[in-house]
Amino acid sequence: MNRRPTAWPGLTGLAATLVLALPAQAQVIDDFEGSFGSQTAVFASIPSPFAQLEVTRDAAVPGGTRRLQLLADTATAGTTSVALSGSGDLWAFASGGQRTAFNVAYGSSRPMDLDLSAAGALRIDVYYSSPMKLVVYASTQTTPGANPDASAVAIDLPDLFRQTVDIPLSSFATNSATGLPVRWSDVDGLAFFVSANGPLPPSGDGFWISQISAVPVPEPAGAWLWLAGVAGLAGRLASGRRMAGGWQR
Repeated sequence: MNRRPTAWPGLTGLAATLVLALPAQAQVIDDFEGSFGSQTAVFASIPSPFAQLEVTRDAAVPGGTRRLQLLADTATAGTTSVALSGSGDLWAFASGGQRTAFNVAYGSSRPMDLDLSAAGALRIDVYYSSPMKLVVYASTQTTPGANPDASAVAIDLPDLFRQTVDIPLSSFATNSATGLPVRWSDVDGLAFFVSANGPLPPSGDGFWISQISAVPVPEPAGAWLWLAGVAGLAGRLASGRRMAGGWQR
């Protein structure tokens, strides 16, 4: 009786090639995990004026801290806040005469030392109830406290409830003072400024961020065609093995 082969030559190598060829995964910068109330910035004019406009906490993020800064108009009545929701989101809300205006920043206490040289874009997963403007700053620290290479990009967010926003790293403006771009291989600071950008809805402004990440440069179309061809060849080899097994008894 002929012995049935246990594997086709090269199939194991093909499998390894397929694994190595898989595209890189997104690099999570902040998923906003934390208990409700563990980080909150707030302004309220009623029943008595109260303000805690800036809060920095240790967090599992590059640089080790997350800073929330609320840009409230303390001379105007109303309530506004930005806080961890306790369910993996950062949420902001404003009502009365207040409008949503805040920033979340990384690297304000210690440099992030974040290497994004393999990334093609920053990705922010958001929900919002009224039009917003998003301004993102990225910087490289050359001396403690100095970020001369800071660059920014501004994006209008229309009135859509849920959106994944990809911000190409190539869209960041060159620093006007130094003429230098961000060194994406050594990002020391990131800041995301969100502000209302339209009429105040009767129910107030609402804005949620579920995750900030860096996504890799998209694979060229040829790479995906090559992968499809290799996968098809592996399938044909596996089919041939089953046929051979049926004849060799």
